[in-house]
Amino acid sequence: MGELAPGAVFAGHRIEEMAGRGGMGVVYRATHVALGRTVALKVIAPDLIEDESTRQRFLRESKLAASIDHPNVIPVYYAGEEDGIAFLAMRFVRGEDLRSLVRGGGPLEPGRAARLVAQAAAALDAAHASGLVHRDVKPANILLTASDHVYLSDFGLSKHTLSVDGETHSGHWVGTLDYVAPEQIRGERVDARADVYALGCVLYFALTGRPPFEREDDQAKLWAHLSAPPPRPTDIVHGLPAEFDDVVARALAKLPGERFPSAGDLGRAALAATGEDDVHQRERVVAVGAAAPDETPTESTSGPEGVPASEAPTRQQPTAPRRRWAVVAGAVSVLAAAGVAAVLAFGGSDSGGTPTPTPTPDSGAAPAPAVDATVNVAGRPNAVTVADGTVFVTHRDEPRLTLIDEDTAERRKRRPEVGLGSIELAQDRRGVWVALSTARALVELDPDNGRELNRIDLPSPPRSVATRSGELWVGLAAAGAGEPETLARVDVDSGQIVASYPVSSRIHSIVATPRGVWVLHRDRPQMTRRDPATGAAEKRVSIGTTRLGDAVYGAGAVWVTSPLEDTVSRVDDRSGAKVSSLVGRRPNGIAARGSQVWVSSFIEHTITRIDARTSRPAGKPVEVPLNPYALAITPDSVWVTAVAEGEVARVRYGER
Repeated sequence: MGELAPGAVFAGHRIEEMAGRGGMGVVYRATHVALGRTVALKVIAPDLIEDESTRQRFLRESKLAASIDHPNVIPVYYAGEEDGIAFLAMRFVRGEDLRSLVRGGGPLEPGRAARLVAQAAAALDAAHASGLVHRDVKPANILLTASDHVYLSDFGLSKHTLSVDGETHSGHWVGTLDYVAPEQIRGERVDARADVYALGCVLYFALTGRPPFEREDDQAKLWAHLSAPPPRPTDIVHGLPAEFDDVVARALAKLPGERFPSAGDLGRAALAATGEDDVHQRERVVAVGAAAPDETPTESTSGPEGVPASEAPTRQQPTAPRRRWAVVAGAVSVLAAAGVAAVLAFGGSDSGGTPTPTPTPDSGAAPAPAVDATVNVAGRPNAVTVADGTVFVTHRDEPRLTLIDEDTAERRKRRPEVGLGSIELAQDRRGVWVALSTARALVELDPDNGRELNRIDLPSPPRSVATRSGELWVGLAAAGAGEPETLARVDVDSGQIVASYPVSSRIHSIVATPRGVWVLHRDRPQMTRRDPATGAAEKRVSIGTTRLGDAVYGAGAVWVTSPLEDTVSRVDDRSGAKVSSLVGRRPNGIAARGSQVWVSSFIEHTITRIDARTSRPAGKPVEVPLNPYALAITPDSVWVTAVAEGEVARVRYGER
């Protein structure tokens, strides 16, 4: 496609002049002929939207972007295509961008830099809350009016069309080199935290007048993003508040989970660094859909611990309902569109105060499942199990566990100290086992009081732990370069590994069943059942096309979540026969007990019961605190961790 000359008419727009050029196409100042309105017309390079599926996705996401109504988001009026060429029409903003401002006048005064970045952060939060990732946050895309009002532009909608499940196609690389997150460079899944990284780079640029990683060539610059520590703004501009060093360091953390959970949190921290404002709002994940963080137990998350466990009280059902932007209704519509019949066996309740049975025409009907208590715990709760009246909660970056009384939902004073890196829990007849990746150990705890009964040191970090008929199994990471990962059986009494079987690919998790030990693979969407006696692979089952989530055994099958495909699959333990069903967005945690199977939706902030016979959702999703992750089931309740709130919630689903 050649350039459009001034005076040419394209898709009902008269071209006035070229306003800019980028990797995604050309932007013109144009006039909509019928309306007489001046617009910024972005014409997308045709080779970036090569087939019908990506073209349709571009149009769908353009409509989504146009629906974002925020004062700092440049409005998208409409999108379309003409003669096979896609285009966007946006508000034309007169003024300059942050890049030109800094290059022309040097580093900004700290307060001004923070205010501009905070406005851009607010725009990003609005986009992330609509499921969009910008992917190209840079000073040139931050437009300024004469009154310093910020418009974040170029949401890079066509950049979404280059990706499937968040991964960039081979041959394409999206982003601007000075402001690109490490995960973008590696070609990994990109979520809202990539925009947080880029905005941190923008903050550094605004404060110092230069990008954070200035190097002689592109290769060195890429390497710096991947491995060099974040630079300190105070090393460049003396007199800057030292708090900016901490803000930039956290925003530019190499691991997404160690950054601010939202762009707004970064913006508020920048304002607080100036001393002009304090951070009053609690940090939280605001992104949904494709923009939401991909939570896994292997990724650490740092941030405020919230209220100390000794001070934070147990609280009953919140006094006001939390709105989820009608995401539950959206999930139901998705199920209906897919032809999935949801059996609405339960009602829903999110009323405040002490929970009471939901009134129904039939006074004998069971109350609807609902949260009846929440417990604030220290740190991010990533695993949970219930044994002998005690709820065990682990925190990956905290050496102590939290114990909760199952009946009263009150924290117990005792907090067992097991070590760092608790990634998973498993039970046997003797006690509760904790797998510690950092400490490279398995620790057995008394289910009644949490006292340590046994500690087994391991040759390499555990990936997962499972128990089976008195046996203890563990998936182990490779002990050294070039060595395979292994599936190992551990003798509980001696603490020795008595059987070890190499696994050709990386282990995601393991599930022990009556017929064997299933290994879920990290490198591919596949699970393999292995013979406990020989370690031989007996059955292989492929599930979808993207990575697998959590898995559990129950009702004669292994239940597996596929977070990026919004599905739960039932795999028959004997035959390997598979049935998959759509559930809420980003299902991850799953638990089973008897005929009860429950799954959490990280994005919709709900848990849903799965009918063990049909493998389909049964009843309405139950609203729980933000970003539910791990689940544990008792005869009448589901305990669920909420990583954004630092809470564990109890959902009653049966009579006590």
